[in-house]
Amino acid sequence: PAPPWRGRLPARVRILATEDTRMPMTWGVIHPTVLVPAWSDWSDDERDAALLHELAHVQRGDALALTLMTVTRALHWFNPIAWWLTSAERLAREEACDDLVLEAGVRPSLYAGQLLAIVSLPGAERSPAAALAMARSSSLAHRLCSILQPTQRRDLPGVGTRIALALAALTLSACVGTLTPVARVTPITVVADVPGTLAPAPRPATTVRAASPAEPVVRTETPDALDTPEVPSVDVATPSAEAPEASADVPMLAVPAMVTVSSDAPPAPLVAVLPARPAAPPPQARCQGRRGSNTHISSSSDDDRRKVVWKQDGCEVELQTRGQYTLSPALDEVSAMAPGGYVQLREDDGKVEREVRITPGTNGAVQHDYRVDGDRRPWDAEGRAWFSAVALRLDRRLAWAVDVRLPALLQAGGVEGVLAEIDRMEGDHARRIYFTRLATRARLNSAQLVRVIESAGAKIESDYEMAELLIAVGKEPAFDDPAQRSLAKATRRISSSHERRRALSALLRRDGLGEATVGEMLEASRGMESDYELAELLIAISSRYAMAPGTQKYYLDALGTIESDYEYRRVFTAMTRGGPITAANASVILDHAGAHMSGYELAELLIAIDKSVAADGALGTPFLRALRRVESSYEKSRVMRHLVRQAPDTAVVLQMLADSRTIGSSHERLQFLLDVSRTYRIEGTL
Repeated sequence: PAPPWRGRLPARVRILATEDTRMPMTWGVIHPTVLVPAWSDWSDDERDAALLHELAHVQRGDALALTLMTVTRALHWFNPIAWWLTSAERLAREEACDDLVLEAGVRPSLYAGQLLAIVSLPGAERSPAAALAMARSSSLAHRLCSILQPTQRRDLPGVGTRIALALAALTLSACVGTLTPVARVTPITVVADVPGTLAPAPRPATTVRAASPAEPVVRTETPDALDTPEVPSVDVATPSAEAPEASADVPMLAVPAMVTVSSDAPPAPLVAVLPARPAAPPPQARCQGRRGSNTHISSSSDDDRRKVVWKQDGCEVELQTRGQYTLSPALDEVSAMAPGGYVQLREDDGKVEREVRITPGTNGAVQHDYRVDGDRRPWDAEGRAWFSAVALRLDRRLAWAVDVRLPALLQAGGVEGVLAEIDRMEGDHARRIYFTRLATRARLNSAQLVRVIESAGAKIESDYEMAELLIAVGKEPAFDDPAQRSLAKATRRISSSHERRRALSALLRRDGLGEATVGEMLEASRGMESDYELAELLIAISSRYAMAPGTQKYYLDALGTIESDYEYRRVFTAMTRGGPITAANASVILDHAGAHMSGYELAELLIAIDKSVAADGALGTPFLRALRRVESSYEKSRVMRHLVRQAPDTAVVLQMLADSRTIGSSHERLQFLLDVSRTYRIEGTL
C-alpha cells in the first residue's frame, strides 16, 4: 500500500518543477515554495524522500531560521564563532530533516544513495544562497554517517530552541555549550530466530497493553530468580496497519518495540513479538517481474570494458564485462571466454543481493564465484536460473544478448517470432537494435521489410531510435519502391524535425527514387516544425526532384509551409545554383515566391532568378507581379535598376516606369530613372 503521506501536501506550499536545476530546494517563509528537477527519473520512494525533506524544512520554519542566522552572522562578521556556529546550525538543520524523512519510513540506504547521486550531478551545487538546498558536498559525509547509523537518535531539539541558542551565542560573542536531556536507552540485543519461542527479557516483568484491539499483544517474561518490584503499564506505539497477526505457524523474532512510559519509573526493556522475515523469493519473482517507468540506466565503455547500471523501482542490476565471451542460447551460462576477460553480474532487489563473477578457467572452461548476500554458494541450477532471468531482462532492455537470441528466435518462429519477442521488449533502444538486426542480417524481402517498418513505427516512441532504424533499413538491397514509400510514411511518426530530416535525407541517397516515393517524402516533410530542417531537406531534394512534373506540386506545397523568408529564399536560391532554369519554371517560382515573401529576401530572390533564367527566357509579367510585393523603396529600386541593366523589352520598361511611381523615396526613384536614361533612348512612347 502507498505510504499515508503520499499525495498530501500543505495547502500553502507550492510545488514547482523546472529543467534548470538539479538540486531540490525550498525558500519562502509566508508562502513556502519547493522546487524539484523536472528531468529526474527518481522512483516513487526517492521522489517521496525529496519532498519529505523539503517539506520538513517548511514544517520546522527553517527559512526564517536561515534568514535570522544570515543577518546575525553579517552583524558579527568579524567573529569566527559566528561563522562556525552558522555552519554547525546548517548541519543540524539538515540532519533534523533527514531524521524526519527516516522516521516516515524511507529506507536509509535508499535515501543515502539518493543524496550522493544528487551532489554528484554536474552543476548541482549551484543554488541561491537564500534557498535551503537538499544536499551539499561540504556536509554530505557527516550526514551519510548519521543516516546509515542504526543507533542514531532522531529526536533533535526544535527549531525555536536552536535559533534562541544561536542568537544568544552570537550576541554574547562566546560559545555557549548546551546539553539536551534525553531518556536513558538500554541496549537490546536481537534474539535468534527460533520458531515458536519468546525471548525472556533480563528486566522486571512488565504488563503491556495494545494500543487498539486490532494490534497484537506484546509481552515480556522475567526469570524466576529475579525479585523486582512491579513496573507501571505502558502503551505500545506500533502502527496497527503494519502489525501482523500472530500465528502458531509463523516463526517469531524478538525485536525492540517503541514504547511510551506512563510514570517516572525507569522503563524496562520490551521485547516485541513480530513475524520473522520470510525467506527470499525465487530469483524469477523479484526484480525480473517488476515493470515501472522509474528507470535509470547508465552505461560506460573503455576499449574492451563495459559497465551498465540499471535501477528501476528499488531494484539495481549491475553488469560489468571485459573481453570476448559467448553466452549460451538459454542465457543461463557463459559458454566460452577469452583469456583475461570476465563477466560480473550483480542484482540487489532491496532484500537479497546476488552476484556472480565468471572468469576463464582451465581447458577452455569457465569458473564461477557466486555469492548470495556475501556468502559463497555453489553454482547450481538455482544460480543458473537467476542468471538466465536477469540476463533475459537485461536483453529486453538493452539488447545485451541479441547476437545469441536473434538466430534462435528466427529458427524457432521466423520473422513473426522475432516480432513477437520485440513486443516484450521494455525499451526503445532494445527494440531498435532487434529491428535493425532483423532487417540487415536476416536478408528480408521487400514485403518483410515493409512489415518490419510498419511494426517499428507502431512500437518505437523515441525519435532518435526510430530515425536510426530507418537510416539502417534504407541501405538494404531489397529496399524497392514499396519499402521506400513505407519508410517515407513512417517518418511522419517522428516528432523531432531534426530526426525526421535525417531519416528522409538518408533515403535521398538512393538513386532512382520514384515520383510516388518523392511525393510521400514531401508529404511527410510538411509536418516539420523547424524551418531550418525543412529548408535543408528541400535543398537536398531540389537538385533532382523539385520541378519534376509529378513532384512539383508536392514540393511547392511543402515549401509554402516555411514561415521564415530567409529559409524560403535559401531553398529557391539553391535551385538556381543547379544551372539555368527555364522561363516556365521561373514563372512558377516567381508566382509562388510573390505570394509568400516580401522585403529584402524577396528582392534577393528576384535578382538571383533573373541571373539564372535561360538566355532565351523572358520573365516579364510574373517578375513584375512579384516585384510589386517589395515595399521598401530602396529594395524595389535596387531590383528595378538590376533588371534595366539587362536591357529587357521596351514593354517591360514601360511597366516598370508605371510601377516606379510607388517608390516612396525621391532619391531612389531618381536613380532608377537615370539608369533607364543611360540604357534607352528616351523617345516616342518611352
